[in-house]
Amino acid sequence: MGAFSRVVDTLRGPLRTLDARVTRRIGRVATSCRNMADAILSCYGVVARVIHPPVRLSDYRVAAEPEDFYLSVSRLMSHKRVDLAIEACRRLGRKLVVVGDGPDNARLQTLGAGSAMFLGRVSDRELRDLYARCRAVIFSSDEDYGLVPLEAQASGRPVIAYGSGGVLETVIEHRTGVFFKEQRTDAVIEAVQAFEHMDFDPAMIREAVSKFSLDHFKQDLHDFVLAA
Repeated sequence: MGAFSRVVDTLRGPLRTLDARVTRRIGRVATSCRNMADAILSCYGVVARVIHPPVRLSDYRVAAEPEDFYLSVSRLMSHKRVDLAIEACRRLGRKLVVVGDGPDNARLQTLGAGSAMFLGRVSDRELRDLYARCRAVIFSSDEDYGLVPLEAQASGRPVIAYGSGGVLETVIEHRTGVFFKEQRTDAVIEAVQAFEHMDFDPAMIREAVSKFSLDHFKQDLHDFVLAA
């Protein structure tokens, strides 16, 4: 262990104590999601107000009829588990469009060769068009919040998601999406198959995320800042 590491180890405990003491003196705390609020309560004993980051609903459109492809939107990193969507769609014989770039790109392209279409980075306009036209978005990552499921639903499209983290706040199971309980290919396959036997109302899906609109965000932030 180097000298710097020894210094860090020596200071870690006192710094944590100081951090906790200072944080508890803050009158009010806000955070972006329930997961972070729970972590703040656990670490600091402080109740945080949840103010969800918004989605600008007016930027997204609902298509008359979706097309026959699934969509993945993510940084291509191993912990995002895009491989689950790729392998599930390959085994089911379904078309998957993958948007995003990252260090896992080469491996995922090899995994999805012949079955998935990789678009890399796309413009905001192109992405909104893909959201509107896809059959559903497959979201395999475990995120504290995650805007992709909200953007999909703002376009009236359901989300097939790993049932953990932020999607539990933003997706309503069997109304705006379907959850799979484990990050395994077989679990994704089962969720896709279940989804394909269900009916979803695009207008209802879009309405369900209206509480995450920019107007709601502004009002929540206004109330928090001006609260006595």
